[in-house]
Amino acid sequence: MRSRVFVALLVGWTLGGSATWVNVTYAKGAPQTCEVLLANQTLDCRAIIQPFAEPMTECFEFVAPGVLSQRFDLRLHTPDGFVIPLGCECSPAGSVDKPKFDLSKSFTCGGDTGFGPVATVQGKASQSRSGPKAKGQIGISSGMAGLFECTPRSTPCPASPSGAFIE
Repeated sequence: MRSRVFVALLVGWTLGGSATWVNVTYAKGAPQTCEVLLANQTLDCRAIIQPFAEPMTECFEFVAPGVLSQRFDLRLHTPDGFVIPLGCECSPAGSVDKPKFDLSKSFTCGGDTGFGPVATVQGKASQSRSGPKAKGQIGISSGMAGLFECTPRSTPCPASPSGAFIE
């Protein structure tokens, strides 16, 4: 038996404010992969990045299907108002001889920050009673590293006050 979920993808940054409707069908009992757990979700994330001493709050917006990745994208809303788009995939598992693709709760997102360095976000998705959660690491090619922990958010990520969408 299959259940149907109708998902509105807001793609205002790339399509001038229009919405696209996508019919996504998941089989009941299907594996809870990172993509199933995170697609079209927004999360409040606490992050600590070296060399900064204080944790900061960011909003992670996962969008499927992706623009940068055929699977899904992460739009990382920074505290200073930037939105950094990263392409994402569920991490492979298994071995070279017996690979398992698209079955993991772990994910990797990466891309250009738009102001020089490249960013990588690696984490693991999980499900709580209130919705999806994620935790993991952030790496920036300029030599900075950090950790993040995310909980479900009930509202969209805030719009960039400057309209700064880096792509």
